[in-house]
Amino acid sequence: MITPTRYLTFITADNRKFGTSVAEKAALFDTLTGYAGTYRVEGDKFIGTADVSWTENLNGKTTVETWQLSGNRLTLTAGPYPWPRDTSKTMIRREVLEKVE
Repeated sequence: MITPTRYLTFITADNRKFGTSVAEKAALFDTLTGYAGTYRVEGDKFIGTADVSWTENLNGKTTVETWQLSGNRLTLTAGPYPWPRDTSKTMIRREVLEKVE
């Protein structure tokens, strides 16, 4: 969600399944992240600073993503950067947001 001054993002992993046991429910925490804060746009860069985050590791951090608008869809792309679970690998994160009126 993006407003004129703030943004909010929740990201989940593919193929999430409803957890029934305590262990399955705890494992679901590893497949979710979220953060919110302020942003600014400079050219094709979306620069966001997180005020709050799901695991607090992004609090106060600034991210720079490239943005592209096509019709009612906004695509934000970040990276490449180290994959958090295996820093010997890199990843590119792509979010596609669709405007709902």
